[in-house]
Amino acid sequence: MADISALGDLLADTIRNLPVNQFEIALDQPQYPFCHVLDEENISARGGTSIQKNIVLNYDFGQAAVRTMYQTDQPIVPQAMSIINVPWTFLGVSYSWDINELIMNQHDEYGFVDLIMERRAIALAQLAGLLEILGWGVPQSANDTVNPYGMQYYFPFANSGVTTAGFEGQTIRFKNGTTGTICAGIDASVFSKWQSYCDIYSRVDNKLLRQIRSAIRQTNFNFPKFMEDPGDVPDHVDSTYGLYVNNSIMGELEDLLQKMGDGGKKDLLGGVGVVTTAAGKAVATIDDIPIMYNPFFDTETVVNGAGKTINPNSVLCVRWDALRPTVLEDMWNHETLPLPDRGQHTTLTSYLDSTWNIVVLDRRRAGFRIHNGL
Repeated sequence: MADISALGDLLADTIRNLPVNQFEIALDQPQYPFCHVLDEENISARGGTSIQKNIVLNYDFGQAAVRTMYQTDQPIVPQAMSIINVPWTFLGVSYSWDINELIMNQHDEYGFVDLIMERRAIALAQLAGLLEILGWGVPQSANDTVNPYGMQYYFPFANSGVTTAGFEGQTIRFKNGTTGTICAGIDASVFSKWQSYCDIYSRVDNKLLRQIRSAIRQTNFNFPKFMEDPGDVPDHVDSTYGLYVNNSIMGELEDLLQKMGDGGKKDLLGGVGVVTTAAGKAVATIDDIPIMYNPFFDTETVVNGAGKTINPNSVLCVRWDALRPTVLEDMWNHETLPLPDRGQHTTLTSYLDSTWNIVVLDRRRAGFRIHNGL
């Protein structure tokens, strides 16, 4: 009679030593840009009951002024600090085997390994698809603490009728149709420096390139030389992941930039065109920031001023040094050994669990969204 605990140990040993390139899996989408940033370089780990960061959103208290000799001063002690507060959210996936399947395949080395790898690979593929939806999306409502804060949350669309560029992104459009201006515990309608940068475009042309470049300049904040940056946001635009667009806009931008390019060499304005990477792949860039295809944007929708649901054709720049995935210490893709279940006594299940959310460090420096008019 097979011992389920012994089979569990065999399963655990096999999972720890799974081979590579054992079989193929047909993915649902060609690119996983959000999953691409979920690596050690971009993930921040911390403890606590929630993710909290301090930020100063108003420092105009009249303390700096010209003066005369022997002038007396009135001390001013401002209360300038605001708190970014992001709740932890929980994510998991599981994969199971029945003891009968394991017994049937235990004498077939390849069949046994394939059985284990198949279940795990299918679970991870589902997890990747869910992460993409969550990472680029928005919670159901302002009171939703189950879904994480995605890019539609931190980079809202401009209000209906807005046609000018600037830090005016304040109204979050949640999945259930409600709206709100409180982002990570801070009300953007009260603190103007908590509003994100937005702009409106109508077609892919030279004007859009100028708008993108202007947005890059407007969101690239630098402290004066005599003052150290008190936070942990570098003073340069992170071009590792760059600009995200849907397939249609990607094709139009590639065509436009290819016509403007000069055989792969950078122009005098800093890299508008198409460059070839070390791997031999042609990548469209604007100011050295690569433009990346994001499948989520193919079906991205928003309700416009006329009440119609449209694809806004977003051009979204995310600077991951200022806006990053954050995980609870030791709780990112925490994988358990195969465990038996009381209700399913012949079943062994492994669980992969994460406690995480996405946190913004400085909304003005985190990037920008340019989209069609609403």
